[in-house]
Amino acid sequence: MQEERGSAFLPYGRFRRLMKIFAKGIGLVLLAVCAAGAAENAAKAKYQALVQRAQSGDRTVDLNELRLAAGEAGIESDVDAREKLMAAASKHDFKKMAETADAVLNSNYADLDGQFFAKIAAKELGQPEKAELHDWVEMGLLKSLRSTGDGQSPATAMKVISVDEEYFILHVMGQEVKRQALSECAGAQCDIMTTFDPESKEERKWYFNIEIPMKHLADALGESDKPAPTVKK
Repeated sequence: MQEERGSAFLPYGRFRRLMKIFAKGIGLVLLAVCAAGAAENAAKAKYQALVQRAQSGDRTVDLNELRLAAGEAGIESDVDAREKLMAAASKHDFKKMAETADAVLNSNYADLDGQFFAKIAAKELGQPEKAELHDWVEMGLLKSLRSTGDGQSPATAMKVISVDEEYFILHVMGQEVKRQALSECAGAQCDIMTTFDPESKEERKWYFNIEIPMKHLADALGESDKPAPTVKK
């Protein structure tokens, strides 16, 4: 009579086996979530330690490691602070620029715009040592980004930790952004940026691997377990 227990549709023995499989699956999912959380916490701790050293003027800090730790930990820039920074920069308000750049860097020390405008503000406010520190960090972060690829083909897409990096590097190269499209590059999600080159008077295409920011976006939306959206190849 025991076979009648457990479900109105399944024999008890089979019901128990299915429940064990289900419980095991739930356990594996929980283990994966815990492992991901532990990895992110470790990356965040590493990022914070590297930032403290860099801020103290320790030039032995590996800025590539700092940038990658920021990406792995999902460190994001304060959106409001960035908007205020850009507003101050457009008005050449160097005191406000310094304040808002500090606010951006407090949220994300790997923010290239934050480092660049902090450097400019420090120069204009007569703070050469601070300007030199921000210049060193900016150049190190930029070198880290450029080491991931030249961005001139899908196979050599630059691997960014934020979409803001795309616009920064294109500005550095003197490019004017015309269009942005989500696509796929060598099996990875990527942005294709179409720009106008003032020197050649021609349009160019630049490729950026956006798997890191897309992963964090999916995590924030609770969709990390869903398949990636279909993108244009």
